[in-house]
Amino acid sequence: MIVKGIMMVKRFLSKTGREEPGTILPLALVLMMAAIFIITPALGFMYSLLTINSNTQQDVAAYYAADAGVSSAYWYFQKNSGPPAFPYAVGPVNGMTVSVTQLAHTSASDNSSDNYTIQSIALVGSKPRATVVALIQVPAPGNNIFNQAVASLNGNVTVQSSGHIISDGRQAGNYGNIYANGNISVTPSSAVGGTCCSACNSCGSGTAAQGLASATGSVTVSNCNTGTCVGSAVSGAPSVSYTVNVQNFINQASAGTHYASNPVPSYGTFTFPGPAYITGDLTIAGSVTVNLTGTVYCTGNLTIGGSGQVKGAYTMVCGGNLSVAGGSTALLAAGSIPFIICQGTTVTVSGSACIAAVIYAPNAAATLSGGVPTPPGYNVYGAVIAKSVTVSSMTIEYMSGIHSETQIPGAGLGGAPVLIGYNYR
Repeated sequence: MIVKGIMMVKRFLSKTGREEPGTILPLALVLMMAAIFIITPALGFMYSLLTINSNTQQDVAAYYAADAGVSSAYWYFQKNSGPPAFPYAVGPVNGMTVSVTQLAHTSASDNSSDNYTIQSIALVGSKPRATVVALIQVPAPGNNIFNQAVASLNGNVTVQSSGHIISDGRQAGNYGNIYANGNISVTPSSAVGGTCCSACNSCGSGTAAQGLASATGSVTVSNCNTGTCVGSAVSGAPSVSYTVNVQNFINQASAGTHYASNPVPSYGTFTFPGPAYITGDLTIAGSVTVNLTGTVYCTGNLTIGGSGQVKGAYTMVCGGNLSVAGGSTALLAAGSIPFIICQGTTVTVSGSACIAAVIYAPNAAATLSGGVPTPPGYNVYGAVIAKSVTVSSMTIEYMSGIHSETQIPGAGLGGAPVLIGYNYR
């Protein structure tokens, strides 16, 4: 370029007749200086572009590495029932070490899911290069327990002395199944599965029982007059665990009205004005009808007796034991029944008790014994989940389609974890 410029100047001077010795050198120097001023910034610009391109490639590689950390946690949640042991390291990925930590762990207010906020950092040496924060929602495995009419979490299930497990028939294929994280025993004159009592062969007529009895231990089924007392039996079934975050419900109740003692009268109608926290026992007896409009918690025992009724698709929690003796929630439609959590060690349903509720008592031995009121033809409409369950001379009618009941925490959700938030930093 410089030589070409000098030749052009030389030709110009030759044409003008002003070419003199020594005139070319200054012009050449001027052109060289001009070239330096032009070429040097251009070289710097090209170097900057190369540097930026290199940094961009390294940033992309770092974010891919950080993504790998999120993927590892997401994969773990898909394959396991709990979270990985945070913090942990992944790698090397793209020549970098990835550090994965848990920033937060919360449960949904309705216990339908656990939410994990995790952070994945790609490190070059000890220096962070890229950070990704993600939110992973893990649905509660409610479908494993609440799709059963009766389930024991750590004990046996016994159906005896004309005990019957039936279904309301709203969901095809579920005839009132039972599960035991232990053993199951079904004796003559009892049956598991059907849409009404006459559908159970032990009633003396109708088709054979159609329910499924599955247990981690043994399933013992005695023969009935015209066939078996269950539709099918499975021994050695996988163990199922489920834990409701009860504290969430207690917190909801604590945010409402506080009562120093039982506020419910023995007759008439009583409506809780939203969430309620009761210090001591809660008794619903006589002829009172109690309407729930929010979560209710009592620190003591919950007793439902006489012709007392409880209505409303909300959660009740008792810190003590649960007793139902003659209590009734009337013929409530699905979607209107309460979810009762018992933190005590005993659940007793006796006499001609009649209650529409889903009872969850993970620490309690549940005993249901008495007679079946007609109508409605059941003692419990809903489900009974406890540490162990014994049903004698009573009928439990399973409320099929529990997964659609919003007051049942996590029921029927199941499914895979969901990546619902992703933020590059």
